[in-house]
Amino acid sequence: MARPVPRLGRILDLVGVGFFLVGGALYGWAWLQLQGLAAEQPLSEGLGFAALQRFVHLSRLSRIGLILMAVGAAFAVVAAVTARLLRDRESTSG
Repeated sequence: MARPVPRLGRILDLVGVGFFLVGGALYGWAWLQLQGLAAEQPLSEGLGFAALQRFVHLSRLSRIGLILMAVGAAFAVVAAVTARLLRDRESTSG
């Protein structure tokens, strides 16, 4: 039978899932916007510069999304390690 997971482990899991989902949503939104940008044809040189600025902005947002997803994964690892340490401490003291 599996031992229960401590409350701190569950909280860290939820924080990790939150970061991962927000990062994934941000990355997905930026990716979709970049796909739409690729389909557009700038009409003049001024619009081409605006499209380049939008590309840079969306690229940064997608990188931020990936970073948030990595932070979420790191929280999941920390949650697993913390839960394991707390369970081991409870089993040796009790």
